[in-house]
Amino acid sequence: MAADHRDAEDLRSVVTVESVTTNTRNLAGLEKSAYMALMDQLLSEDAKGGLRYTAGPVSALMFMATLMTGLRPREWPTARYLESFTDPETMLTLGPVLETHTLKQSHRREDNPLREKRYLVLDQWPASQLETLKGFLAEVQLAGDSFGSLYNKIRMTVNRAWKRVAKERGVDDKASTAAGASDDEGVPGASLYTGRHIFAEETRRSMAYTRFELAAMLGHSMLANQVYYGPRDSKADRDYEFVLPRPWPGDADDIQLWDRKVNPLRVKFAQGDLFGGMTEAAAKQEDQDGVSAFYMR
Repeated sequence: MAADHRDAEDLRSVVTVESVTTNTRNLAGLEKSAYMALMDQLLSEDAKGGLRYTAGPVSALMFMATLMTGLRPREWPTARYLESFTDPETMLTLGPVLETHTLKQSHRREDNPLREKRYLVLDQWPASQLETLKGFLAEVQLAGDSFGSLYNKIRMTVNRAWKRVAKERGVDDKASTAAGASDDEGVPGASLYTGRHIFAEETRRSMAYTRFELAAMLGHSMLANQVYYGPRDSKADRDYEFVLPRPWPGDADDIQLWDRKVNPLRVKFAQGDLFGGMTEAAAKQEDQDGVSAFYMR
């Protein structure tokens, strides 16, 4: 994972990377204990026995669905749960799957292999996770064209709940470093993107996928964007118990070929003689053995 992060840092300076205005103000992840405290806060009651937050339950549901799938918040309106899906190109049928339109595709080249939609295969998910996903998709469908209003309410609710949790727990130096900047009250924020970061971190820690497979599940066409998604810690043990999805077979292979083809820094590495030799980081990467180079690249 350390080599993974160095590689992504090398790529960041020469390619356009995914970013949102809140990236520097929000936690890049939460330890499970902090996540559980946030869920408890969202579902808590006031002194009269009513919900402390009117949007607390749906906010908790969206946060849980996000950390299990890694979807961007604005991708949920196009998400659909399918009992089975048949790839028209390969005629491969798998299910159940989560289908969604992938955002962040403006100004893309016509030969970019990233599909307009991506498919997360959920065939290893337990019934409890499937019900959580279906429950939130039902809320999204109910909101319809008003999803933007629902998301804004959820975003503010999560922010309010996290401030209360952070105040009760105290914000340590590690959390402050992970968060970058903070809000006006000096408290690093938590958002739905925090759930997406948790998904990426848990995928890495599982050691079950390559970085190209992670890119396929996150909706990235190159690896450089992953610099914003950890790793936060050098240890490999997972912190959460939820079962990860898997990418649609073949999508990661297409992304790997595309990354090698158009990533400008990798082109420079491949033409070392022309550009005066490989960088030190690239040379070290080439010296890795086959197994270690396969995972997390």
